[in-house]
Order: sequence, then structure tokens, then C-alpha cells
Amino acid sequence: MVVVQIHHLAEHTITQLRPGPPTTCVWPPTKTEYNNDKCTNTTTDEDKPGPPVIMSVEPAPSSSLRVSWSTPEKPNGVITNYTITWTWEGHMDHTITPDNTYTTTDLLPCTTYSVTVRAATSKGYGPESDPLTGTTYRVDPDPYLQDVMAAKVMDQSSQLFVNWTAVQGVGNCVVTYRITWRPVSESDGGGTSYTTSLSYTITQLEAWTTYQVCVAATTKTKYNNDKCTNTTTDEDSE
Repeated sequence: MVVVQIHHLAEHTITQLRPGPPTTCVWPPTKTEYNNDKCTNTTTDEDKPGPPVIMSVEPAPSSSLRVSWSTPEKPNGVITNYTITWTWEGHMDHTITPDNTYTTTDLLPCTTYSVTVRAATSKGYGPESDPLTGTTYRVDPDPYLQDVMAAKVMDQSSQLFVNWTAVQGVGNCVVTYRITWRPVSESDGGGTSYTTSLSYTITQLEAWTTYQVCVAATTKTKYNNDKCTNTTTDEDSE
């Protein structure tokens, strides 16, 4: 909308303008008819920008998220930079970039992050964008488990108790552990079981028999290498 104001003064301040390059024209009145317009172009001062719009938050290799966003609908000046903030499980981190894309790195695998973006002009930062979430990829566990231990169960000659240390570097990925066992001196009498906990009790074993017990882990479908130990069941009390 164009507002025309008539004044007999030599100068006047135009208000309620939008940031941008308007055209200002001055008509010096003489009686009831005006001469030809004398015009000049000028630009209003910058203001803080409006919020950007996040277009996508996509998982990328090496526990990363690739974020892209659009320039604010109302930039209100020259955008100097953007601040990207990501939060997860009560934690927060951020970075600054002049671009409309950024890849966050060194994130936790299998973890959902909430991302927001703010734009800045010379007048400062505007409001944050609406948040958008993204989840990082799964990762394979380390090649070997650490500290696999198996022990006889006192007065339970048919059982062995097995425990191990959790795999590291898998973030919030669900880890499935595979436990296998077999008598050292025989080919028969073995078995396999699966669990997501860090211990397992093997039952229905032979008394006073040495077993090789192995544990492997996976976050997908392929297991890492077995970590094995030998132990002997308790004597039979009868």
C-alpha cells in the first residue's frame, strides 16, 4: 500500500515502512496543481530477520546429520550467518556457519536429535526456526568384546554363569549378544542363546565338564568376532 502525505514543510519523516528499497517522491505544491515528480531511491535500515525454515535433517556416515534450510522469508537485511543448535537427551551443542547447509559430526549412533536454526543480520539474531528431528545411523560394535567371564554355579552342577562388559561406541543402538557353548573334549552337547542383557546363565550342562563359552555382539545382523573362555561346571553333589 502506498500512502501519500501532503505537507508544506521542506522535510518530512516517512514512517511505517517495510525494510527494503522504496521510492520516495516529493511534490512541492503551488496552488492546486503539482509540477512533475522529483524522485529518489533509498533503503530503510536493516532489522533482525525472520526465522529460517529447515528443509531436511538427514543421517550421514560416521554418526553425522546433514541439515539444510531456506533463507528467511523476511530477511530484513543481509544475512551474515546462521546458528545451528542440536539437542539430545538433555544436552545441547551449536555452531555458526554462513551457509544454508551444515553437517554435524561426532554424534551418538542410533540417537534422535532436535535441530533449530537462527539467522542474523547486522542487527542481531532473529527467532529460531521450528525444530526438526533426525536420527543417526546404526554402527557396528568393536571387533571383540572385552572381559568375557564364565563361572560355575555352586551346588548347581548343570549351570554356568556368564557375564561380559558392554560394547562401546554404539550410542543408543540396541545390542544383541550371542552366547555359544560346547564341551571342550566333545563335539556334542553345545548350544546357542541370545540376550540383550550383560549376563546369561547356561543350564542343562554336564557336571564336572569343561566348556568353551563364547560371546559375540551385533547392532544389525552381522556379529563381531567371538570372545571365548573355558570354565568347568561344579561337581555333582550326588
